[in-house]
Amino acid sequence: MKWRAACCVILLVCLMLPAGQVMAATGATGVSGSVPLVTYEVSASDIGYFTATISWKTNGAATSQVFYDTKPHDDIADYRFETSVDTTLVSEHSVTLIRLRPRTTYHFRVRAAIPGTEVVAISDDYTFTTLSPPVVVIPPVPPAPPPVPPGPPPGITLVLESVAASGMFIKEVIAEFLNAAGNIVANNLLSFSRRVH
Repeated sequence: MKWRAACCVILLVCLMLPAGQVMAATGATGVSGSVPLVTYEVSASDIGYFTATISWKTNGAATSQVFYDTKPHDDIADYRFETSVDTTLVSEHSVTLIRLRPRTTYHFRVRAAIPGTEVVAISDDYTFTTLSPPVVVIPPVPPAPPPVPPGPPPGITLVLESVAASGMFIKEVIAEFLNAAGNIVANNLLSFSRRVH
């Protein structure tokens, strides 16, 4: 009698379900019947200068897609960028965004769907900010040292020969450059003013 009573209860519950609905078994991970698909634990990680990874979970196996922009939108279709749909049915989702701009705040929403049905889950708007590029400090170029005035070549002696007598102003001298053998190899006429004592 107890077995018959249990069968009657199960039969009664099945008869009470609306057409097209299936009662999900306890502990089942799939979405069936009137149970809605839900996204949760939405997060952004591995954020760099140009990339970021968006992760989330669903209460059933579904596709993965991310919509993103630099400002939020009420309609997911208004986001300027979107990834291609990953048709692999999973309950733990991960999508990497590429070609982002450094030091920029992005708004994003995730979308999961069950192919062949109208079951779709869209998250709220979330944000993340890409990293700022490092500041490169270029040290100033030190000024060039002043040019060294030319002097006599190595191994050559400079002899100044006065052209004025004592008590007069020397205005010109002849600079003779002698080599080691005492021969004149060059001479220049130098002009300046100096009293001779």
